Amino acid sequence: AQAGAEHVTAVDISKDAVRLAAGRYKSGTWICGTAAHLPFPSGSLDLILSMFALTVPEEFHRVLTPGGVYLQVLAAEDHLLG
Repeated sequence: AQAGAEHVTAVDISKDAVRLAAGRYKSGTWICGTAAHLPFPSGSLDLILSMFALTVPEEFHRVLTPGGVYLQVLAAEDHLLG
């Protein structure tokens, strides 16, 4: 887990990414899944960090606690052009 966090859980659609992360960072929980159907109870997450991933606002809102934070990282339109 990271400083200040009680527990870190990550979801990725890639089985390979989950396998690699779980092998390297043993203190977290790693789940293969999709943002369209997050495997968490309603109102159970304090923070969602979405990096270059599918965005499903209704699902993120469902699982966030009141006052929870959603942070989205997007790539610039020309980010691969150098």
